[in-house]
Amino acid sequence: MGKGEVDGAAWNGSGVGERVGLGFGKEPLFVMAPQRTEWFPDAPAITEVAKLSEEQNQLLMTLKSIGVEKAIVAPPGMPEDRLRFMRESFDKIMALDGFKAQAKMMWPVLTAPVNGESWTKYVAEAALLPPDNLAKMLAMVEKYLAVK
Repeated sequence: MGKGEVDGAAWNGSGVGERVGLGFGKEPLFVMAPQRTEWFPDAPAITEVAKLSEEQNQLLMTLKSIGVEKAIVAPPGMPEDRLRFMRESFDKIMALDGFKAQAKMMWPVLTAPVNGESWTKYVAEAALLPPDNLAKMLAMVEKYLAVK
């Protein structure tokens, strides 16, 4: 895309941000997400430019759930006090200016981390999605995005 050999591409947000920042592409027309992202706040979410059916909304949530990067999880049955301690410690570390500066050097386009309560809610919602959604997503990729 950077050489002008293709008209478009699909990448995760940090990948697009890095390429745009280096001049290898332009900002996206829209993002495949339920809402705008902090990477490209001026690019509308797909939900703003198209009316999605219930099935398409579920597929979008499936796409979102498989796009999660660098998740930190604990084993099932962890005592609540230890879980709370780990979550609070993680939140404190992520709030440190020095940590943010180091992270920004490693990942120039870094989204804000999701806290434990939000992550738990997100996982619970993703678990309710129909199990065949992933197969549907893969079929759509093969149909629409495959190089022929």
